[in-house]
Amino acid sequence: MYPYLKQTEMLFKSKISKLQCI
Repeated sequence: MYPYLKQTEMLFKSKISKLQCI
């Protein structure tokens, strides 16, 4: 996988976790 995609995936997952925390 490209580093860019990997970074985007991590950002996406972090956003989901923040949404779940609320």
